[in-house]
Amino acid sequence: MENMKKLNDLVTWKIGDYALQLSVVILGVLITFGGGNMLNKRAKTKEITNAMELIKIELETNRKSIQEISKTLAVEQKASRYALHFENNLSKASNDSLEMYLSYPFLINNFRAKTDALEMFKMSSLAPQVHDKKLILQIIKTYNEIIVIEDIVKWYYDLKTQYMNDMKTEQDFLYKEDKLLREGIKKNIQQIWQFRLTSFPVHNVLTFISGARDFEKGFPEVETLLNETIQMIEERQGPRGN
Repeated sequence: MENMKKLNDLVTWKIGDYALQLSVVILGVLITFGGGNMLNKRAKTKEITNAMELIKIELETNRKSIQEISKTLAVEQKASRYALHFENNLSKASNDSLEMYLSYPFLINNFRAKTDALEMFKMSSLAPQVHDKKLILQIIKTYNEIIVIEDIVKWYYDLKTQYMNDMKTEQDFLYKEDKLLREGIKKNIQQIWQFRLTSFPVHNVLTFISGARDFEKGFPEVETLLNETIQMIEERQGPRGN
């Protein structure tokens, strides 16, 4: 009876000990997998937040570039309209203004949209994990409008370049203008503009610039869209915004 009691106590202890150890192992496995999932979720959240921050910075860069090209286009247009306005009576024009606008109608600039951050985000596995689909659609819409601005600017400068190429065929005009410029801009500013306005290719360039869309107004719709999208990213990025 005494031996049987010892055996019974030994068996009971082993079963209880085994159950305890098994519970510890199961709990450890659950914690490992649960903790791993939590860490993965946090890592993905951080990746999305970083990606959104890069997109925001890229949109801010595009906004600044659009504002700069808008100002440049507006000055080109203002210069051309000013010259054409006084073409029949340059004596009434301001010499300072004529000198200031001397080169603007004949400059060639460009605007290249930045899309690297968006492309990286689209190629990653992060996009489907962003729950805020309204934000994603807003971002895509904004980039599409930025591309439209790029196309407008390219169209404008491509046509302007074609008109300016006609100027290069007038060797006599180029020689005489160069001679006036070398003799002194301030001294000959009205003469230079008068000479330019009698040139058919130059007149075509000025007329084309003046008749293009009103660049003095800039691109307000796109700038508003950019401001809204940047604000949305700022408000919704991070753990609560994905």
